[in-house]
Amino acid sequence: MTGRVKQAGDMLEKAYAQSLEFNDYTISADINNSLIMVYKLLKDYPGLLKCIQERERIIQNEIRRQPDMEQMLHLDFFYLYVSYAEYYFAMGDLPNAKKYIQLTDKYYSDRYFVNKLRYYEINKAYYAATEQWDEAIACVDSLIIGYRKVDYSYYNNALLDKADIFLDMEDYERALPLYEKALKANDSISVSIYNKQVNFIRNTHATEKIQLQTLRFRYYISMSVLILMAVIIIVLLIFSILKYRINRELRKSERKMRRIAQEVEKVNKVKESFISNMNNAIREPLTEVVDCSLALASDKEFTDEQKNRAAGVISKTATELSQLINDILDLSRLEAGMMKFQTAELYFNTYLEEAIGTASVNKELQINNKLEQGVNYLIRYDGNWLFRLMKTVFIPVDEVPREPLRILIETNMVKNEIMVTVYNSIFITTSPVQNIVIQSEMNRMLVEHFGGAWIVNEEYVQFTIPFV
Repeated sequence: MTGRVKQAGDMLEKAYAQSLEFNDYTISADINNSLIMVYKLLKDYPGLLKCIQERERIIQNEIRRQPDMEQMLHLDFFYLYVSYAEYYFAMGDLPNAKKYIQLTDKYYSDRYFVNKLRYYEINKAYYAATEQWDEAIACVDSLIIGYRKVDYSYYNNALLDKADIFLDMEDYERALPLYEKALKANDSISVSIYNKQVNFIRNTHATEKIQLQTLRFRYYISMSVLILMAVIIIVLLIFSILKYRINRELRKSERKMRRIAQEVEKVNKVKESFISNMNNAIREPLTEVVDCSLALASDKEFTDEQKNRAAGVISKTATELSQLINDILDLSRLEAGMMKFQTAELYFNTYLEEAIGTASVNKELQINNKLEQGVNYLIRYDGNWLFRLMKTVFIPVDEVPREPLRILIETNMVKNEIMVTVYNSIFITTSPVQNIVIQSEMNRMLVEHFGGAWIVNEEYVQFTIPFV
């Protein structure tokens, strides 16, 4: 009571040594409690640890002597583990402090007011040290409620502890009112000391506000620079993409122009060849007609047989020339897209049978019809042009008269189309005359106009017709 704590500790050590001779656990435990409090005040941590370990030893001895005493020593275990937790916390050994705090949970009871306060004190200290702010504030709130009932000075200290927690959290707006509330209850010296702390907090808060504003200003500048850089990068990226696309389009246009040039050159060659062939195809028949006409108009005597033969030549040649000219006109209309079709829904089988019937007169045909039996396929076509298409394709080539005309008709159910393949057709001749070339080109344009395909190679002619 006179403040000479060291001497009190020496006396308690002697008293504890003598108490062991009585073999009375209660006396030894009470003296040991006092020693623990003394060493805590002296901050003599080696002495404190020795006392705590001695307390644990006498508790274990008492249990070995009287096993049924373990339940009665429930409160003693609580004080022991709280003391261990306080020691390790003072030494900065948080893992061991946590270990003993957890052990106190087993023996904690809120029936004893002092136990309750010590329990919340050590938990508050641990949570604050580990920055578990919500748990620390909950513990200190329990202490504030408890101390308000018994001791106003401890209550003020609890308020200050809560303010310190808010200070550590840098929550100055909640710390300041608590400091002011606690300081009002202390004497003038304490008030002066805490006022300095409050002023320090306020100054620190103001300084940090200035620093925060500076950091915000720097942040805005940095963000502006970053945004500007990002915009520049995006613009450059867009420019690069546009440049790449322009170059790609230029390359495409260049390739397209080359193809067009090649096509134009090819068309010019075809045009020259066509004109040359047409010149021969028209001039020779006309010459023959003129010669026969002049012969008939001369004074030369002809027999009836010669006259009939000359008239037949003139008639046949005029018909062929007329057909050739009509084909050329039709081809021109098809190329210009000016041909007028009379499109209607037709039954393909009907036109096929009619075309085959016409082609089979005086010709040997081999037909392989793979169309589904009993199904009459509906198509959208111009009937006259369809019949003309099949009629021209079903003409055999004259170069191999002994080879029969082979016709294969089948369906492609994936593309919904009918495929007609013809072998030994007149269109696969090695040296086609001009009217065959014109007719092939007309057939191609006709088939493609109605959504099909036209294929001519060395083996066969094939065209496709979509069906409904």
